[in-house]
Amino acid sequence: MGAKTAVLIYTDGHPADLLCSATEPDLPATTALISRTNPGWDGSTASSGDLQDYFCPDQGIAYAGSFPGIDVLCDRQVMVDRPSHLPAHLLHASAYRGRVILHAVHSVTDWFAYAIWENGTLLRSLSLSPDSGVIESIGTPLGVRTALLGRRTPPPRPFPASQTRSPTLCPSTPGAGR
Repeated sequence: MGAKTAVLIYTDGHPADLLCSATEPDLPATTALISRTNPGWDGSTASSGDLQDYFCPDQGIAYAGSFPGIDVLCDRQVMVDRPSHLPAHLLHASAYRGRVILHAVHSVTDWFAYAIWENGTLLRSLSLSPDSGVIESIGTPLGVRTALLGRRTPPPRPFPASQTRSPTLCPSTPGAGR
């Protein structure tokens, strides 16, 4: 089965900081996010769950959460080979947030993609796999690799050790109404 992620984050700040401070999602804002990213959604929902369990839901199901400073969408429709071709309705679904971050992985094929937009402008996109090589590389590479290699301490955990659960996401089944 392998690891898979299909995550789109709309944020005003640093995602890890905002997710660590997130509690319960804002249900009206979350419902609005699902409606904007899944036109034709009939409003049906499934059970809620933790972010760490729903990075890549089944086709036709989306998990989302809207929290102060950050909106999170987990949905297979964001798994695009070329992040620069992300459909506009997904890119602009949270226009009031300045930064959009895409993260997609399919470990069975060793494919990985990420992209960062700032105020609607693509800053960096990278998509690659062993079979296809570099599928897309747009923008200046980030200094993350250099920064991590130069560390004398391990990178920070995504959630503090005291936080045993990741933020709760609200489920929906947008494919059910199509």
